[in-house]
Amino acid sequence: MIGSTLRWFVAALLCIQVAYGNDKVVLQLKWEHEFQFAGYYAALWQGYYDEAGLEVEIRPASGPGGQLKAPVKELVSGEADFAIGALDILVHRDRGEDLVVLAPIFQRSPHSVFALPGTQLTSVDDLAKLTVATPFDDFTRAEVQALFHSRHIDLADTRFVDDPPTISTLLENKAQAIATYSISAQYEARERGISLHELSPSEFGLDFYGDTLFTHQRVIESDPEKVERFVRASLKGWEYALTHKEEIAQRIARELPRYLFSYQDLEGYNLAFSDVIDTYMAYPYTEIGHNNSLRWERMVSNLRAIGMIKKDMDVDDLIFDINSSEELDVSSTQTLVLIGLGLLLICSFYYGRRLKYVWLLYLLALGVIYVAEQSVEAQLERDHFKDLEVDVLQQLNAVAANMSGIVNRNLAYVSGMSAHVAVNPDIDQIQFNRYSEAIFRQKPLLINLAAAPDMVIDLVYPLKGNQRALGLDYRTKADQLDVVMRVRNSGRLAVAGPIDLVQGGLAFIARAGVKSVDEFGEEYFWGILSAPFLANDLYRKAGLFEPDISVDIAIRGRDGLGRNGETFYGDSALFEDSRSLRSTIRVGDGTWQFAARPKEGWNYNRQGVVLLRGFAGSLGLLLFLFLLWQRRQIDAQRLYEQKIHDNEGLLREMSKVANINGWKIPAGQSQLLWSSHASSILGISEREQGWGMESILELFDEHQANKLRLALLDAMEQGKSFDIELSLNITGTEHRWIRWIGNAEQRDKGQYEVTGAVQDITERKKFSEVVERQANYDLLTGLPNRSYFYENLKWSVAAAQRTNTQLAVLFIDLDKFKPVNDNYGHVAGDKLLQSVAQRIRNSLRESDFVARISGDEFTVVLRQITNEYAPIDVAEKLLTEIRKPYAIMDRQIYCGASIGISVFPDDSVEADNLISKADYAMYEVKRSGRNGCQYFTHAMQERSESRHKLYTRLQQAIADKLLYVVYQPIIDLRSGEITKCEALVRWRDIDGRDIPPSEFIALAEETSLVNEIDRFVLAEAGDFIYRLEQHVGQRIALSVNVSPRVFSSTEAAMKSWLQLAMDVASRVDLTIEITERMLIDGPDKALCVLNELKNSGATIAIDDFGTGYSSLSYLTQLPIDFIKIDKSFVQQVNENRSSRMLVDTVVNLAKNLDLQLIGEGVETTENLKMLRDKGCDFAQGYLLGKPMTGDELQCRVAESSPVF
Repeated sequence: MIGSTLRWFVAALLCIQVAYGNDKVVLQLKWEHEFQFAGYYAALWQGYYDEAGLEVEIRPASGPGGQLKAPVKELVSGEADFAIGALDILVHRDRGEDLVVLAPIFQRSPHSVFALPGTQLTSVDDLAKLTVATPFDDFTRAEVQALFHSRHIDLADTRFVDDPPTISTLLENKAQAIATYSISAQYEARERGISLHELSPSEFGLDFYGDTLFTHQRVIESDPEKVERFVRASLKGWEYALTHKEEIAQRIARELPRYLFSYQDLEGYNLAFSDVIDTYMAYPYTEIGHNNSLRWERMVSNLRAIGMIKKDMDVDDLIFDINSSEELDVSSTQTLVLIGLGLLLICSFYYGRRLKYVWLLYLLALGVIYVAEQSVEAQLERDHFKDLEVDVLQQLNAVAANMSGIVNRNLAYVSGMSAHVAVNPDIDQIQFNRYSEAIFRQKPLLINLAAAPDMVIDLVYPLKGNQRALGLDYRTKADQLDVVMRVRNSGRLAVAGPIDLVQGGLAFIARAGVKSVDEFGEEYFWGILSAPFLANDLYRKAGLFEPDISVDIAIRGRDGLGRNGETFYGDSALFEDSRSLRSTIRVGDGTWQFAARPKEGWNYNRQGVVLLRGFAGSLGLLLFLFLLWQRRQIDAQRLYEQKIHDNEGLLREMSKVANINGWKIPAGQSQLLWSSHASSILGISEREQGWGMESILELFDEHQANKLRLALLDAMEQGKSFDIELSLNITGTEHRWIRWIGNAEQRDKGQYEVTGAVQDITERKKFSEVVERQANYDLLTGLPNRSYFYENLKWSVAAAQRTNTQLAVLFIDLDKFKPVNDNYGHVAGDKLLQSVAQRIRNSLRESDFVARISGDEFTVVLRQITNEYAPIDVAEKLLTEIRKPYAIMDRQIYCGASIGISVFPDDSVEADNLISKADYAMYEVKRSGRNGCQYFTHAMQERSESRHKLYTRLQQAIADKLLYVVYQPIIDLRSGEITKCEALVRWRDIDGRDIPPSEFIALAEETSLVNEIDRFVLAEAGDFIYRLEQHVGQRIALSVNVSPRVFSSTEAAMKSWLQLAMDVASRVDLTIEITERMLIDGPDKALCVLNELKNSGATIAIDDFGTGYSSLSYLTQLPIDFIKIDKSFVQQVNENRSSRMLVDTVVNLAKNLDLQLIGEGVETTENLKMLRDKGCDFAQGYLLGKPMTGDELQCRVAESSPVF
């Protein structure tokens, strides 16, 4: 029930997964669709969300009706899963909403304050005097208020209105300044053709994050892994968007609607936003989505100072770490390891005496102790490095934030002075001093202010101590000229240095390019405003010289060039350390990059590790000593207990192993007593352990019961022991064999007590039967095997001798059985053998005997033959049955057989001779064309013995190298010259007599010797022709015959011949001559081999064409180059009309197939003339040259005279 329920539940989960697919989430934006949110669109369009298993809907803040949605409200209500915010995250968390920061995308606030050209906006003090328009619920106002508070300006003296922060609000005089996104105001002003004054809070040390991805704690608790997937996919989308800005900007403008506010050139606006977004994100200097808890703490502090936040806020709870799940996994693993260790120790201490493999448990415990120690060690190391990183990051961020605030605050003074000079281009020293005094009353870090109209310093404050700077022409200062020209061209602030001052000291110089308007309203470059501040003063105020600082810090980015600039503070090697932590701050129009690491390095103090390892080792040693002591106690106790139960246990085990148990008949009684196991052997209830003898006998049939009764009575009355085997039927279905053993011992009064055993020997009996069957029967066909057949034949011969009757032995060998295995596989071959065996068995009498003696060979004994025709009649019947088609594996397979017959007593009276003579007769059928039957004759035996002697001599001749090669010239019928030759094998016996090829080639074909002969001829002829060509300087092609047996030989033998042929073909022009029989026996295998030969450069010829049974279709399928017309057709062409027509047909066929012709057997000039007239290409025969030795051929070729 539980299993089915679980299966149903799993199936339901799978159905849910199939039905719902990816997790659906909603992202709520804080404004309309634009490049501000490009990373989320890129993640959607590039499929990153889909890869993370998310289906994301991105909703803008506005709808078709113009209504605005608040991201926090949508998130809290559950309408959205993620949202984009900034300060509103902190404010609403303070109000009780459980909001969590995921990733700050904008590393600085994108907000600025703008005013029309006629409005003074050079400092925060100027801003405090203006009426500022901000959306009340957008929290932009809070950022401006925080700026006022940081400048010690009373918020009660500032004025805000709730009008839209647009250019129209300024033009309609509803406000004197607007606080909004910098890019939005700048682009709108550009479209309207209006210039604006800008003041950015971040330039005055206000270090607020901008757009931030956040969610609700509810979403995290529901599925933290989904939150992690969404954040990672979103950050990946931002990486794509920042490297494909134009593509994303165009798609946003084309595909995403805007409902509340738009621009004349929407694509241009998005492209403009893409140009400045790197500044907002501090990209690529800062990792996308980088979280700094110290910055969030300062933001909380600033908002609390202006009353926007009332409660204390734990920043650690505010930030979601996307790596927290990994830390949870580590913690869970450690917990599980420690729990496992505890359980193992408990088992070892309290259950060790009952555990058989307690030492394996101990080894397991050691393994768990080791894993636990390593886990704790790794965690300690991780905690150490994490603490180090947190400490380094806190100190680095503190220094970077301090330095950013100090630099930007002083840059604000320079910016204000620049604006003042732009309005008053004719400023003199007195006016310059008055404005400078106001700045220096703020106690800036600046050491002086210098104005350089037309690039030459003319005004300095204070003048004392700085007189040497007057008259300095920046165009002559090569080390400062790059930054000076940069601010001149951009009109923006820049920080140069640190450099050596003319008046002495190392300092940074804040520079601003001043542009003014002449009396005609034309803008012109006025000059440069510079304000140096000492480097050491900046370092000191930023905290770099604090005695308790424990990190090494380096700063690079001379002249504001960021990571491309030189290192001007600290060791530059810190930037090469991959583990050092980085931070980047903006200084004017450039950046400085910081790197920090612990002063003591990242080294891990391993003293605690040594103690931990010592504790783990001690724990393992104590556990070992305890278990050793415990095992000694247990062993002593078990030894004592074992002695008590040895005999009983031994008997019980022997009883089980041998399936045997005891019984007893007490003296003077007839009741049998036995053990419970004996009851189960006899198939009766184990509760019944005492029966009378008659009741026991009723378990058996009459014959078996009488056998047991007599044995028991003899034992009880005469003291005779017995050992008998009984057959027992249990419940009519189960059959058992019982071995019943009894031993009688005489007791008082001359009576006998009989004790003994009963044993179930059923399996032994079955095994004996199986062994006997396997020893005498073929497992595949179920027929008797060779040994059984031989024993039966000897018995049948003896019986025939006694009864003076005849018997016949039939030796059956299947024809063409090997191709069945090769083409259809051994499974099909096995099924064919089974079917043949069944047909043979069904065709014989019950008194006849059939056996399978080898792979495809069967033998039959026909007993009590009544007439001389019976054996041949049975053989014909068997052939008829065997020839019928077989339906095997959806194929129709045909098979024939060759049958030899020997007869007792005519052929022999010995069983061995009857078999061998039937075998002779069978092979005679094979040689005569197969698929028939024949009686044994004495001529067969003589011929067989002669062939065997010849075979032995041929083997010896090959071994003794008595074979040699002759060559018959092949003449080009166009030129009359010898261009080819055919290599032929000859055998000169040890007595000097030449053995005709007709005698030994056929024998070699029937055996594997032909393969050795083919390799010998190919190697010998190849070497000779190669030497001949070198000697005479003329190409002579070589033709070599190959036996079809090569293609049916073993894979290794065929590969050996093929490799030799390819080697010869690489040295001489080789033609391989094949017969048509080869195309019938194995065309597929032959095609593969011939193609390989063709690719190696050899050509292929069909020998004796027209004498076989091949299909003409093979001429188009095989890579044939030559057709050799058999000599029987060539020599009879003038006398025999059929031969003449066949030659004409072959010639036309060859021409149509673009094959060349070679005529064989040319012995007369009429033969030669006929072949030339019909267009034959080549000819060979005794008229043109008999087979000759290599030396004779060399002389013929050297003569260089045409044959005709």
